[in-house]
Amino acid sequence: MPRDNVVKYVKLALMSRPYILESMRLGIVNYSALARLLHGEVEKLAGRKLTQTAIKMAVLRAARELMEEGASARKLAVALVGSEIKLVDKLSVLSLDPSNARTVLEVLKRAASANKYVQFVQGSSAVTLIGDEKLIEEIYRALVKGGVKQYLRNQSAIILTGPHEILATPGVVSIASMALSVRGINLTEVVSSYRDVVFVLSSEEAPRAYSIIRDLVLSLKSLL
Repeated sequence: MPRDNVVKYVKLALMSRPYILESMRLGIVNYSALARLLHGEVEKLAGRKLTQTAIKMAVLRAARELMEEGASARKLAVALVGSEIKLVDKLSVLSLDPSNARTVLEVLKRAASANKYVQFVQGSSAVTLIGDEKLIEEIYRALVKGGVKQYLRNQSAIILTGPHEILATPGVVSIASMALSVRGINLTEVVSSYRDVVFVLSSEEAPRAYSIIRDLVLSLKSLL
């Protein structure tokens, strides 16, 4: 099998482990240990047996290529340092059948003057609203309940508003999401709107999540 194919499979294995990619960027990875960790998975992807040496060589090459392709830690720092971080409480998340979109928009139009926080996301499988709990309750009551897919109460949002650089820097959402996920915090929704990245989660987890994102931004200052 050509070496390039082994590198491709190693990349696939690494891309499913963003925490390892971040450790590689920081230069704290033991590549021999990493090769042993990935050995079985890469063999399954390749469909044949591979030597430990072949895996390690492929890991080293894949690591180099991924680091060249990805945003540098300094670019991430520029995109995040100086960001405004805001915590919004008393939110709900309501996911509906797309057929309800017109009804939702009519209620939102009437509620626009109330100046309440709301995000409207229309996907292929559902229309999702993230917003002030009283506004979402009003919309919920106006609907045919059979169209409701999910209704989550007691939600909060961590809103990260970055500088203009945040728009063109890959990895911003993933590094913040990873900082939360490795600490066991489940995200209900993640929404991007211009320079805002909105992380929605249970209100119980919100204070800890806010501290984690704040500490992440502060830690990146040392790279500038």
